[in-house]
Amino acid sequence: MPLLSSRYQASLVAGLLLLSCTTAVVASEQPQGSQLKEVQQELEKRKTSLSKQQQAQKRAQAELRSVELDVAAQAKELHQTRSRIKDNQAQQRDLQTKRSQLELQRAEQQEVLAAQLESHFLAGRHDYLTMLMNQQDPATIERTLTYFEYLNNARAAALEAIRQTQHRLEQVDQNLLANARQLEELLGQQSAEQQLLKTQETRQQQAIRALNRQISSEQERIAQLQSSEQELRRLLDESAKTRSLIKLSGLKKGALKWPTKGKLKHKYNSRRHGQIRWKGVLIDGQAGDDVRAIANGKVLFADWVKGMGLVMILDHGKGYMSLYGHAQTLLLQAGDEVRSGDTIALVGQSGGQTSAGLYFEMRHQGAPVNPASWCK
Repeated sequence: MPLLSSRYQASLVAGLLLLSCTTAVVASEQPQGSQLKEVQQELEKRKTSLSKQQQAQKRAQAELRSVELDVAAQAKELHQTRSRIKDNQAQQRDLQTKRSQLELQRAEQQEVLAAQLESHFLAGRHDYLTMLMNQQDPATIERTLTYFEYLNNARAAALEAIRQTQHRLEQVDQNLLANARQLEELLGQQSAEQQLLKTQETRQQQAIRALNRQISSEQERIAQLQSSEQELRRLLDESAKTRSLIKLSGLKKGALKWPTKGKLKHKYNSRRHGQIRWKGVLIDGQAGDDVRAIANGKVLFADWVKGMGLVMILDHGKGYMSLYGHAQTLLLQAGDEVRSGDTIALVGQSGGQTSAGLYFEMRHQGAPVNPASWCK
């Protein structure tokens, strides 16, 4: 796909032909062959310059893609580390709750044991040998022994319960200590990953500036957008061919949640460049914010696309699809099933964007529809 539009190249050729006519009028005294040679040389010079510019743009695009994939990989690692930290902290809260419950249980068991010991002391000042020496009634002795046996068994059971509770408390304390050490390691890992992500994002900004230097005119910008739009249309058409026959679930007009928080920077069908209009919406956001599926579905596509950066396409059944572009990283891959509200990606600025945001598009039977009519 050429990076400069055919219209731009045609205007270049037309300009050269006009140049040749002007040269012929002004320098009519020169031999016709000499004039033609000059025009041919100038045309060849312009073609060479155009080819070099196209190659430079291709290299800039390739560099941007490489850097943004590195950013995506690092952002995904950081996201996973943060998830593990949250899990660890939740486990610690559960362990602390369990420890408090066990301490309360142990205190209650100790109170029961103390009451049993007190009852034994009050009721049994004379042991079995004393009762025999005093030649008490055998029936009385039997009842007393039975009572003593009951107290002894109850005391033994209480002691065993306390022992088990103490053992469980020790296990909880060990788990708490292990979790605390793991949390310390995860926090250190998170800090290192954040620094590395900042480094990668700096490289991304440099790559974006390098690409923008290669796109110097409005015509070139429009050509880039047209090329990106054609690539996206081709991608959507191919994805539509591989759609699964899943049942429509949760896709109710006017009731869906937006995939991320933020104001609409560009609305559906508003003018973008020249005659090009927005087929979806661009939502302002912070890099790293969650991108959530608008409804149940299946991932049809998850990869980098020129001009759109990291893109994910979901199939919601009955001809409905949703597209999420300019992501910082993608958390799912083609074939994965999603539920409404699942985090599927993170907001970013991939695809050469100068600021973070999410491009969001909805389609039905291949045709774009206004997301604002579907999302409340």
